[in-house]
Amino acid sequence: MKTLLSVLFSVFFLSSGLAQTMGIIECNGRHGISAWEKPDSIIVVEHLACGRTLPVVGTEEGFVKVQLGIRLFAYVNAENIRLVENARVPEKPVPAFETQGKFLPRKAPAATQSPELSQPAPDVAKLPLIQSKRDTVLKSGLEFGLDSSYIRYEEPDFMQEEGVTLSAYGSYTLRPADFMIRLEGRYGFAGVSYSSPVSGETKRIRDYIGEARALVGYTFEASDKWYLTPYTGFGYRYLFDGMGGKVTNVGHLGYDRRSNYFYSPIGFESANYLNYGWALVVTGEYALFWKGCQESDLGILFGGSPAIINDQDDGWGIRASGKFIKEMGRPDFVFGPYIKYWNIEDSDWAYLYYEEEELAFIEPANNSIEIGGMFGIAF
Repeated sequence: MKTLLSVLFSVFFLSSGLAQTMGIIECNGRHGISAWEKPDSIIVVEHLACGRTLPVVGTEEGFVKVQLGIRLFAYVNAENIRLVENARVPEKPVPAFETQGKFLPRKAPAATQSPELSQPAPDVAKLPLIQSKRDTVLKSGLEFGLDSSYIRYEEPDFMQEEGVTLSAYGSYTLRPADFMIRLEGRYGFAGVSYSSPVSGETKRIRDYIGEARALVGYTFEASDKWYLTPYTGFGYRYLFDGMGGKVTNVGHLGYDRRSNYFYSPIGFESANYLNYGWALVVTGEYALFWKGCQESDLGILFGGSPAIINDQDDGWGIRASGKFIKEMGRPDFVFGPYIKYWNIEDSDWAYLYYEEEELAFIEPANNSIEIGGMFGIAF
């Protein structure tokens, strides 16, 4: 009954042309805001453009209730709406007329418009709506969460390690105008098993994985729902293989290894606004390999000898991901799959003198793959 009275009350004022309280949407630095089903709800009814003027029908718990249509109401945070007392609305809805197959709105009589309702100009009024979609798919701010993957490292015909990773990740993105600046980080661990036709097998090896990246890019607007951002930057990947002290089933003793990759990512980010506060961000990337460094702690095998360092000069990597964004009004939820692949060639030779003999070591050609998914929140 209360809802019915509110509808009748609002329809009366919309159809009568009498003065009533109106609200002007103020975004406070954002491109648009969300209108909610009810106070403290997680359901978004509509995304409102900056400067839009709406009838106000009540207030509740720090929210203002506005009318979006004849029978459609929603709640807006009180800090995002400026009330205008005694504003007038047109005496009746403005009709449309057909011109060469297109429907164009008639202009409302100037006498029925307040100064607040006469701005912005019609051609500018489209811009906030487009920017609202852009704000959903191209947000500045902080994102963090967890990811997990299946990982496999292989030196063909010699050995392989495989297992499951669990990592925490975070990123911070700035978007001044059409530019993108992003810092990314990831750190976690993996439980892997080792197998080799030469050295035997062992399990429960603890690995640690870390990565840091700095990216810059420029965004092109392909449409009002699709944005493409080519990017490049610099990345560092670290992997610690904790096999030191492990003994395989055929009696071979393992040792710790540290892998360091320096590279430049060259890729693109395709951000697509779907509907109802959903967006999909797809990335594809090639890793230009600059330098690798493998440190092997052979002291456990040669009585305290220093670590062997093998330099790697040739290799490449690729990665791809798909990230879904659900806009919930800060924080937003993000989740999606990813795949990463590295292919590294034979390293340079490294030499060790032991008991008056020169021993030579090489890090064989290898490849590694990660297939996983992530879940996080964005502010």
